[in-house]
Amino acid sequence: MDVISMHQAGFTETVASLGTAFTSGHANLLRRYTKDVRLTYDSDAAGQKAAMRAIPICRSAGLKTKIIHMDPYKDPDEFIKALGAGEFQERIDKAENSFLFELSYFEKSYDMSDPEGRTGFQSEATRHLAAIDDELARDNYISAVASKYAIREDALRRAVAIAIEKNEAYQASYNGEEPLPKRRFEDNKTAGPDSKPASAKRDKVDDGTEKAEKYLLTWMADEKDVYEAAKGYLAVEDFTEGINRKMASEVYKGYENDGFSPADVLTRFAADDSAREASSVINMKLDAVETSADREKALTDLVIRIKKAALSRMRNADDGGDPLKKAMEEKKALSELKKIRITL
Repeated sequence: MDVISMHQAGFTETVASLGTAFTSGHANLLRRYTKDVRLTYDSDAAGQKAAMRAIPICRSAGLKTKIIHMDPYKDPDEFIKALGAGEFQERIDKAENSFLFELSYFEKSYDMSDPEGRTGFQSEATRHLAAIDDELARDNYISAVASKYAIREDALRRAVAIAIEKNEAYQASYNGEEPLPKRRFEDNKTAGPDSKPASAKRDKVDDGTEKAEKYLLTWMADEKDVYEAAKGYLAVEDFTEGINRKMASEVYKGYENDGFSPADVLTRFAADDSAREASSVINMKLDAVETSADREKALTDLVIRIKKAALSRMRNADDGGDPLKKAMEEKKALSELKKIRITL
């Protein structure tokens, strides 16, 4: 009814997600038409919560997002019937920046009249600011937040710098993936002053493989021909155990049953509160690849990287197998990998 009312009022670029939650499938579909989105959820608590859930999904899809406020009315239908299209256009023009909306939402959880509550909110704001990758954008937001919440700008800048140095894991709320923790010398007391802990090196390799898997799964979800080309070389078990393998299983099963839908899959993950993590798996930003040859090379490189990592995990698995035999099998498989030339 909200969409019908808005179209009748002349706002014909309005769509409804129609589902239990906004998903990365919706965001990717929107991205085909625009990079600029306004969220118009109900003004009650449930609507605000829905907006908070949708903002990071839009952000990870590369969508610029603002929030339309409709107080004192509940939804666009009520608002337009009461005040008309002109007033609603004003609300669109005055839509709030999504980052500042998030801070306003978090502010409600703190007693801003109490020093401890105010400090808690400022720490929350600091973590959010530190998660912004773009330095210029972060600088502008620091100034805006300091002005809006009467915080000394120099103190806020120092706090953000410290948060960045500590590499706090709050960044995952904004880019849709888990960041690598910074590892210091103290994390491995047996390491020398000039050496890197082995665990840090291993995490970097694993992180790169997982990103390659996410990239490929996003590509598969977007283009069935990529799935058809890759499935002959990669099985579900070749993906890293955890959310990547679960999503690979959904993609493979969906296409084999001729019913794969990112939105449907993410709705199923929402049942166990892992929708955001799942959306990050099939919501990587894909680089534009101009020629067919470049597409085929990119896909070949991804398949080889993922398969190599899978073979390495099999060789290192503590399953009681003969290490020498496993090493020989891996060597043979790696030799075959060099011959792969995927066509699309």
